[in-house]
Amino acid sequence: MTQHIRIASRASTMATAQVNWLMEEITRASPGVVPEFVPITTVGDRWSGPLAEVGGKGAFTSAVAQAVLDGRTDLALHCAKDMPGDEPEPDGTLCLYPRRDAVHDVLVDPAGRKLDDLPAGTRIGTSAPRRIAQLSASHPHLTIVPVRGNADTRLGLAHAGDVDAVILALAGLRRLGREAEAPRSSTPTG
Repeated sequence: MTQHIRIASRASTMATAQVNWLMEEITRASPGVVPEFVPITTVGDRWSGPLAEVGGKGAFTSAVAQAVLDGRTDLALHCAKDMPGDEPEPDGTLCLYPRRDAVHDVLVDPAGRKLDDLPAGTRIGTSAPRRIAQLSASHPHLTIVPVRGNADTRLGLAHAGDVDAVILALAGLRRLGREAEAPRSSTPTG
């Protein structure tokens, strides 16, 4: 007898890549289980302003978790970066984490430069408080430009010249099959 399992997640390119990975793992481990992706559009996906105005990081997770609590799906898959660190998961839920991938951030500069080679005023796109603090301390001559959006959107900003470069998670680039866009020695933070 075939068992179906519905997986809720955001419909971003990164979330889709993660769901595809999970569905392959489920199929490999349990051949009688048929996984199904149920894409969820969240408040965070629709909002282009500061996340603090719509509930912070929970803007990306609450609608996905609600799909499980309502019985529309069987499980939720979140990016760890989207998880609010200041609020617990809803009662009756169990959180599982797969093995950790690469932990480094990388510079993606369409001109191929390394972080230490960037001249003063180079515009680096990121909105992550940790990355902003690290870059401000280690490379104060660079200009931090707040950017939001999924990895594809942020990469597009760099390629279009809206910023000179972006800082992204190496693990995310790997999931998207775009690791080659970051030179091997461009790891600015870890």
